[in-house]
Amino acid sequence: MPVPEGDLYTPRFGNIGFDVNFDQVPFTLETYKRIVDYLAKKKSRSRSPFLLIWSLDFWRDKHTIGGRVIEYIKRAFASSHFDRVYFVESLDGGPAFKANLTVNQIKG
Repeated sequence: MPVPEGDLYTPRFGNIGFDVNFDQVPFTLETYKRIVDYLAKKKSRSRSPFLLIWSLDFWRDKHTIGGRVIEYIKRAFASSHFDRVYFVESLDGGPAFKANLTVNQIKG
């Protein structure tokens, strides 16, 4: 069943995730902004000095709005308590994961 645009889900207890799957509903820049704002608010209570934000399907948007999304993530976490923030993007599964792994340093 398709997931409505902007819905958040919890892939594991205590983690927040967002699913970008163009077989379902494409994401807009505004949807990413809402997700990042939610994530920044939720993680503001974290005690960890590090934050790893993960997406397996971001590559699909990278060529259109990817740069603007990453800049928005940087602004959202610029004044956060985290010493370091990373945004990791790749493809799901085995060799494709390693071959397409990109780590963006957001802060630190």
